[in-house]
Amino acid sequence: MGGANYSGPPNQWDDAKGFKRQDLNNPASNFPTMGAYGLFFTMDMVDSLGSDMTFDKSPATSGIDLTITGNGSIAKIRLVGPKEGASAAEAATAVPTTFILYSDKAKTNKVYSFTIKKWFIARKDYSGSNRSYAQAEQYCNQLGYQIPTVNQLTNANSQYWNQGLAGQGSNYQRRIGGGLLAEWGETYDYANINDSYPGSNFESNMVYWTKNTYKSPYERPINLLVYSNMGQVDIWLYGNTVCVN
Repeated sequence: MGGANYSGPPNQWDDAKGFKRQDLNNPASNFPTMGAYGLFFTMDMVDSLGSDMTFDKSPATSGIDLTITGNGSIAKIRLVGPKEGASAAEAATAVPTTFILYSDKAKTNKVYSFTIKKWFIARKDYSGSNRSYAQAEQYCNQLGYQIPTVNQLTNANSQYWNQGLAGQGSNYQRRIGGGLLAEWGETYDYANINDSYPGSNFESNMVYWTKNTYKSPYERPINLLVYSNMGQVDIWLYGNTVCVN
């Protein structure tokens, strides 16, 4: 999602095309820096076929990988790696990973690069019931992961949280390194919704637990939650689970 106050700075973001390449030779400066199973982006190769795109990754043993499919000049780059159901040993393979993308099968023309620094595992609540913070934390700990901070999910601010991007309102702004939602937009698992990611475990308009807390003068501290559709920071009794390494 872009437009209005979702749009990022012009040097990073284009409402029609998405994130811009920052520095081909500095993968850490480019989108994305955070990832999860099933998230994807597209690139228009202009002078070559999307199906000709190839890549290298480092370290080669990382559990984070890519699948690339082509449709004419468009290449679709999809992240794969540990997801719900992974063992702790499998989850541990999602180490920081750098990808170099080439426009040709011979790997002579480097066109893009990025480094995934943080990997997220979302848990679907198949029963339809939300989970307590303690249940979410237990699940993440079993993976060797943890509950994310607010800023690892969004750069928004709210009446309960003022440590987001300076001047930003109650929704995320598209920024590289601005949090999972600020990079990837709305995280849905439905094929018929804009900014959706079919095959991922993120659910529509869910609230995800964070480790940050809010304390009013009259109450005990309660953990903040982040909405998956706009990155809004709020409070509630129950939430959904996403973990980060």
